[in-house]
Amino acid sequence: MEDKNPNLYKYHSITRMPCSHCSHLCSPKAKACPKCGEPLTPLKNTADLDYNYNMISERTSHEFYIKSIENNINHQIPKLRKVNKGIRGYKKAEDQILTLSLFKCRLTEIPPEVYQLSSLKKLFLRRNSLEIISKEIMFLENLEILNASINKLEHISPSIGSLTNLKYLDLSSNNLKAIPETVGNLKSLEYLNLSNNKLLNIPESFAGLSSLRYLNLKANFWIEIPSSVHDLRAKGLEIYQ
Repeated sequence: MEDKNPNLYKYHSITRMPCSHCSHLCSPKAKACPKCGEPLTPLKNTADLDYNYNMISERTSHEFYIKSIENNINHQIPKLRKVNKGIRGYKKAEDQILTLSLFKCRLTEIPPEVYQLSSLKKLFLRRNSLEIISKEIMFLENLEILNASINKLEHISPSIGSLTNLKYLDLSSNNLKAIPETVGNLKSLEYLNLSNNKLLNIPESFAGLSSLRYLNLKANFWIEIPSSVHDLRAKGLEIYQ
């Protein structure tokens, strides 16, 4: 059957709709908000979809997602002029959020709203209880700095290898036993801290990190470094083991 409204497909990226009571982002199929329990108004037709899409587009282009994260984690995230790994807050330029720090928010997972902030360049998740960096990290394609140190990370999704703009990656003080091969795809990476984990080796693919200048492997199990990675010293890489 031919679709009577082909424009409907341009809304395929809507995966969550805001609750009118608490602003929590809910599945369009949900009948009640999982956070506050209030009933959700179902979309009756395409006009409703158009309206809700436009509303979300306007609101989520900046602070709306921040407000939703605040509601979900029960912590305020203030707008600041300067944001670093040791404070909680966010920084924006015009309508784009460029830096977000969720420092000491007792997170066990990265809030899904974070993945909607495609303009993010710096993401600080330090001192939480994260156990996994999931495949959705791929949506933060403009990310240049990712600090997830001092968590409980046991798994990093291979999709992290799609963050080709990443220059700084700190995964220190976690429970990692392995690093995905795809990290070797991070051609812009200059700083990589994997200290204080449970690593036994690092992938051969690290030899492809041509921009890498700092690699910290201290306080792991005995790590055998591939000779091809050692060869990067000739390009200025400093390895701390």
